[in-house]
This record gives sequence, C-alpha cells and structure tokens, in this order.
Amino acid sequence: MKSLIRISDATIIAIHTIKYFIDSSEESLSAKKVAEALDVSYNHLSKVIQTLQKAGFLESVRGPAGGYTITNKGKNAKIKDILKLFEGRTSYSICFLNSRVCERDRCKLKEFLIQITDLFNKFADMYISDI
Repeated sequence: MKSLIRISDATIIAIHTIKYFIDSSEESLSAKKVAEALDVSYNHLSKVIQTLQKAGFLESVRGPAGGYTITNKGKNAKIKDILKLFEGRTSYSICFLNSRVCERDRCKLKEFLIQITDLFNKFADMYISDI
C-alpha cells in the first residue's frame, strides 16, 4: 500500500542527519561518517548537508579534524522546519477528489483526512531531539 503522505528522501535524510548530530558525543562529524552511520549515499547526504548548512542548522569546521557541527538552530529544529526547507510550503486537502463532488457534511473520507492532517501537524511540530 502506498503512503498518503509523500516526503522526499532528502527530507528523511535531513531529519535523520540532524538527529544523528544531536545524539553524537563527537564535536564534529564528517559527511562520510554520517553517510556510513545512516547507510545513505554519500553524494545525496552531501547535498542535504549543504542545504542544512546554508539554512544555519549545521556549520562547517575546517582543519584535519574538520567536518560539520550542529548549531543551536539545529539543536532546536522541529520536524516542520526541515519539511519546509526541503519540501517547501505544504498544502492540505480535505477531499481525495479535490473537487466539490462530495458535499456531504458527514463524509467519512473527509473526516479521515482532517484527522490524519491534524495528527501529521502535531508530529511535525515535534522537536527533532524528541524523536
């Protein structure tokens, strides 16, 4: 069964990357080490890290022990912050048909979509450090 919610691989990698940095005891981490730990493509992760860095969630560390470190913004990131960064502005529909075909006030599908959207918004409002 396909998912109702579509989130890109980049977004999923970004959320896991932020969580990995938050949980790490190391001062800085290389992209290679993070890619290996998360079992994701180094090239894909590098693009994700570049976006996270430009947005201020991570910063680069130069030198032999260089890599990346998490910023305060990254430590306090919410899932919705990363969703917005990688997915853009989200829009929701309360009708699978996206039309006025179903105008019944008691449509079970409409109630279902409203409940799912509500649950998703509550989840997206969580701090990444709490997941």
